[in-house]
Amino acid sequence: MKTWIEDDILCVKVSYNIALIEKIKSIGGRWQAEDLCWHLPIDKFNELQTISNDPTKHEMLTRDERLEFIRNQMLLRAYSPPKTIKSYMCHIENYLIFFQMTVSH
Repeated sequence: MKTWIEDDILCVKVSYNIALIEKIKSIGGRWQAEDLCWHLPIDKFNELQTISNDPTKHEMLTRDERLEFIRNQMLLRAYSPPKTIKSYMCHIENYLIFFQMTVSH
């Protein structure tokens, strides 16, 4: 599942999964054919996280997907201005690089 914010709307793109789609519909999700994604009110983010909570999902993400996930989380939670988010992302990326080096040795 990929989530992002566009014009104060929570956008969600998921692989075709009837059970997950029904859950998205149940919290107010509406399919937007022109964007090929689901639109939800921004205040439904916590409910979306609850229905999509899969303990293994973070283990399957690539490094770039993890960074994008973290960036989206900062935006969704109204963190500081873009320069601050950029700074945080730089430090997080450096940490991931360091961690990967220490694990492989």
